[in-house]
Amino acid sequence: MEKYPEEFLIFSRVKDAREKRAELHTPAENMKMSRVFLVLGFIMIMALYTDAETQAMQYEDCCFSFFTGSIPAEKILNVKKTGSHCPQQGFIVTTPKFSSGLCVREISVQGQQES
Repeated sequence: MEKYPEEFLIFSRVKDAREKRAELHTPAENMKMSRVFLVLGFIMIMALYTDAETQAMQYEDCCFSFFTGSIPAEKILNVKKTGSHCPQQGFIVTTPKFSSGLCVREISVQGQQES
């Protein structure tokens, strides 16, 4: 029996394993698997996107910095309380100058304070 170098034997085993694997999967099966992975990848991307969008919408009505000055009552167009899911509670006050709203911690109406 002829003795082969160890590298040749390892290469031979790898080659045999590749040939067996190639016999198990036909090109049609490989295409089906590619489609499956493509669909799964698409589903994962959509799930991540919708989760991120939902989290962004949760904080839409929240305040993270607050206006500390006073706002004249005649300038206030609308007052909206922040959502209960917000990390800090406050009010969003809309004025002609700040149509997107100013965040305030409390509102003083005719000398009474609400918080």
